[in-house]
Amino acid sequence: MLDFYSVIAELYEQFQDFDINKLPELWATFLDTEYKKSVATINEADSDFVRSEDRLALDLGCGTGSVTMALAEKGWQVIGVDNSAKMLEVAESKINYQIKDNSFVDNKDYLTETLKVKFVLQDILNLELKEQADLIYTSLDVFNHLDEEELLDVLRNSYTQLKDGGILIFDLHSLEYMQTDLGNNTYHSVTDDNVIIWENDFSESDLTNEAVITVFKKEADGRFKRESSSLLEYYHFPKLVIEYLEFLGMKVEYIKDTEFTDMWDSKRIFIKASKSL
Repeated sequence: MLDFYSVIAELYEQFQDFDINKLPELWATFLDTEYKKSVATINEADSDFVRSEDRLALDLGCGTGSVTMALAEKGWQVIGVDNSAKMLEVAESKINYQIKDNSFVDNKDYLTETLKVKFVLQDILNLELKEQADLIYTSLDVFNHLDEEELLDVLRNSYTQLKDGGILIFDLHSLEYMQTDLGNNTYHSVTDDNVIIWENDFSESDLTNEAVITVFKKEADGRFKRESSSLLEYYHFPKLVIEYLEFLGMKVEYIKDTEFTDMWDSKRIFIKASKSL
């Protein structure tokens, strides 16, 4: 069976449950706002710190780069990290990038002229970047793709990768979403050029969901090519995640805000953790 992200990369945004023209901007505004709230609390007398154009964000599991690009358009330097070369190919196709030097070619690492964006082909389980970040985030349930041990490793690595005073923001599937929206439901998307079938199998015993995706892509000769893969997602108890972040020494809070009503529903839990100065 093919790698899940290789199968879905070109059609990822077609099948996601969001408006591709709206939600990346909403996410970017949300991240920028939450960062400024935290920094203003820590550095009330230093307003320049909030406005600095040297702020660096890491987008872990950036996928096709929609949120990465939207945050960069707000003046951030953003490094998008993903372990799928196919996903990054789609991300890079959205921008007029140039190759900075030969090492960037070898590392599949590109930089735009107009926006301060860099995409890095790397597994977030083994995050090794020279830069420390002001903000590290994931969007659209990236952490649910990790089992418990992997999640704790990424949280620990994120803590190390953050600057003192830096912020970590991420979302998690709610149990209700995994039981009802995923459950044992089947979803599909049909266009003239492709068909996507997404079959879910939720296990109440271990709180995981296995999704089997089948894609039929129209070829140049008019015939359809069939590809399939699977993805296992894990439910994570927010209380345990928060306890581990606090063990690392971070200040943790749930994010609840009526300003971004399109993002707050029973499907997702949003958590923000601050690293001490």
